[in-house]
Amino acid sequence: DRAEWITDTTVNIFVNTRPQASFSTTLDEYNYKKIRFNSSESSDYEDSVNLEYRWDFNGDENWDTEWLMQDTISYIYPLDGEYNVKLLVRDQNNLSNEISKQIIVASSLTDIDGNVYKVVKIGTQLWMAENLKVTHFRNGDPIPNITNDSEWKGLSNGAYCSYNNEKVNISIYGLIYNWYVVNDSRKITPEGWHVPTDAEWQTMVDYLGESGNAGGKLRESGTFHWNAPNAGATNSSGFAALPAGYRDGGNGTFYRIGKECFWWSTTRRLGDSYGVWVHGLSYNMTDVVYGSNDMDYGYGIRLIKD
Repeated sequence: DRAEWITDTTVNIFVNTRPQASFSTTLDEYNYKKIRFNSSESSDYEDSVNLEYRWDFNGDENWDTEWLMQDTISYIYPLDGEYNVKLLVRDQNNLSNEISKQIIVASSLTDIDGNVYKVVKIGTQLWMAENLKVTHFRNGDPIPNITNDSEWKGLSNGAYCSYNNEKVNISIYGLIYNWYVVNDSRKITPEGWHVPTDAEWQTMVDYLGESGNAGGKLRESGTFHWNAPNAGATNSSGFAALPAGYRDGGNGTFYRIGKECFWWSTTRRLGDSYGVWVHGLSYNMTDVVYGSNDMDYGYGIRLIKD
C-alpha cells in the first residue's frame, strides 16, 4: 500500500486438458465380421491411466456402450458394409474428446480349394491380409506342383510350390507361384478379385506414406517370423506381411525366408520380354522394395478386390 506494507497469497489452480482419442482395429482370426477395437493409444496429459471409453460402432448417433474403463472391445457386425465408428474418451475431470473412422466389414474371401483369407482395407482398396495358397485355377484345373529345382527353372507354364517344398510353410507363408500362373486365362483368383497391377500396388504404398515409410506399416511386428531387427515394423496397415522368401528362376533354389518377401503384379516391364514388376519387403529396411524380375521366379501373391 502507500505505506509500503506488502503481503502476498498463493492460490493453487488446476488446468485440465482434453484427452486425445485414438483407436486401431483388427479382424478376428475366425470370424471376419468380428472386429476388435483397441483404444490403448488414447492419452491424457494429466492422467492416461483412468480414462473412460464409449463406442458407437455403426455411426447411427446412438452409443452402443456405457462408459467403460477397458481399452479393448470386440463387436460383431451383422451385415457387410462400410461403417463410421465413433469413439468418445473422457478423463476423470469430465473433459472428453471424440474421433471417428470409416471401417469396412467384408465377407471372408474363399478360394476354390476352400481356403479362407483375412481381408483388410487400406485407403479405398480392399486387400487380402495373407498370401494366396490355392492349388487350382478358377475352373478347377490343377496347378502343377513343381518340387524339382531343374524342372522349375525350365518352366514356361504356371506352377506353384511351398518354400523348401515343406508343407509346414504353407499355413504360415502361403504358396510360391511363378508369373505364368498370374497370366493364365483360367485365372487363379476367385470371382470379384484380381492380382493387382503395378499401379494398384503403388496406390497402396502412396497411401501409407510413399515407399520410404510404407514398409514398416506393412510388415508383421516383432521377430517371431521376421529376422531382427525387423526395422520399423508396426503392421499399422493390417497387411500383416510375413517373410516368405522366394524361389530363384535361374536355378530353382529357395532363398531368404525370414528376411524378405515379394509379390507379383500383372504389369510387364516395357521393352523386357520376361520382366514383370514386383513389390517386396526386407527385414532390415523401412521402405518398400520395388523392381522387376523374370517370369520364372517364384513369389507370393496378394489379391485386391475388383
